[in-house]
Amino acid sequence: MNNKNKTIALVSHDRMKKAMIKWVVWNAEKLSYYKLVCTGTTGKMIERAVKVERPNIKLDIECKKSGPCGGDQQIGGMIVDGLIFALIFFEDNMSSNPHESDIRALERQAKMHNIFVGCNLSTADCILCSPLFTDDEYISKIKDMEYKEFDREAFEREMKEGKTFLVDCKTEPEFIQINQKIAIEDSDFIGVVTQEEEY
Repeated sequence: MNNKNKTIALVSHDRMKKAMIKWVVWNAEKLSYYKLVCTGTTGKMIERAVKVERPNIKLDIECKKSGPCGGDQQIGGMIVDGLIFALIFFEDNMSSNPHESDIRALERQAKMHNIFVGCNLSTADCILCSPLFTDDEYISKIKDMEYKEFDREAFEREMKEGKTFLVDCKTEPEFIQINQKIAIEDSDFIGVVTQEEEY
């Protein structure tokens, strides 16, 4: 298994760095199949710890600037450019951070571009161990679901044609929609689309 074309970003706040280092050391063998990009301090600490604890494993780590000096923004830019496959971000939720706006921007980009995001040990483990994480067909599907500008006319047209968000009902005979009413509601429009056809 070689996933060097996939990059995982590792970010952690000061109080969570020990947890991040332990997680990386524990999962070093799995992580060795990926490129890793880290904020500066976190990356340097991980490199030192892995050399001591797992000397037989070589991690491919690129260190950006530290978070407060722009590292979060650098990684956010990589997400926007489609260069990051997953973000593991161990955030200290008990303390405020002077660069809070950078942190929120990083999280926002990860959500908008629909990449894997793990914010604690449990979710990070689930992501790394999931068979979907190495399924290229699945990855191509979720990339199609990235945030896009909402086109109301196209949405209503697709609904009238019997299409749902993920399935074109005309190509799936088990889906039958008769006189189904679909409410479309937001801040500036309330309406009902009625589907009369049977597929």
